[in-house]
Amino acid sequence: MIAQRVKLYIPQFTHYEIKHDKETSAKDYIMGYNKKDTPFEIRRLSPQYTDNREILDSLLHLNFNIVNNFKYSRERQYKEIVKWCQKYGLPFQKGIEAIVINNTPVIFRAIKSPYAEQGYCAFSAEIFCNELASLYNNFLYVLACKPDLYIGIGRESLHDKLIYNIKSSATVEKIQGMLLQYFKEIKFQMDIEFDGERYSLIPTFDNLIELAKYQLLLLYNADTTTGIKECKCCGELFSCTHRAQEFCSRCSPQKYYQRKKRAKQKEGAKNG
Repeated sequence: MIAQRVKLYIPQFTHYEIKHDKETSAKDYIMGYNKKDTPFEIRRLSPQYTDNREILDSLLHLNFNIVNNFKYSRERQYKEIVKWCQKYGLPFQKGIEAIVINNTPVIFRAIKSPYAEQGYCAFSAEIFCNELASLYNNFLYVLACKPDLYIGIGRESLHDKLIYNIKSSATVEKIQGMLLQYFKEIKFQMDIEFDGERYSLIPTFDNLIELAKYQLLLLYNADTTTGIKECKCCGELFSCTHRAQEFCSRCSPQKYYQRKKRAKQKEGAKNG
């Protein structure tokens, strides 16, 4: 079992916008805001919960689309990041102050970003891309240490070549040591919840990059029948529980064959 229930406090906005700022070292920011917000409005967040590995899978998929895709212009890369934010929320609080009440971050407001004076939350696109690259590199370290861990995302080409280079330049013990340092840097809090019968500890995150690192740690500890796979229908990465699984939770064989049938009909009409 690789999944573990965690609690999230993630700011989410209705609008995300790319901002270019030549006066700062980071230069490019992605700003989140709601049109109905007034400047410096304090955002109170309700907790969210998840027990799947969707954040890790989605960030790895995003990395394949932007950091490792030389066909994408920088502007197109940023648009992909914006699409990700629209679905999952603000990835991390770079430039955001968290107010902690009872050991839990419940309020966020913008600080220390070029747009803080306007009351907006923004994060550096460059820092985000660096975090993505680091996550991907450590994902490869996990695969180098656990060659039987199943993934179905073109490992026979890009991944196997990179993993071979890693294993040629470092011992498994050294790679495990680098992973240990990476995992030791994971930042989260432990909350305690009571369900009426028992108390339980629950990891609590206000940073989706840190959550992805934590999910990568769980992946390392998983058995070899679970892993990451590319959906046969939509192409998104998803956490598979067995090797025969072909579709993510949002797709099905029926949807796949309907899409395939429509594409064939469209091609036939075009040729006709």
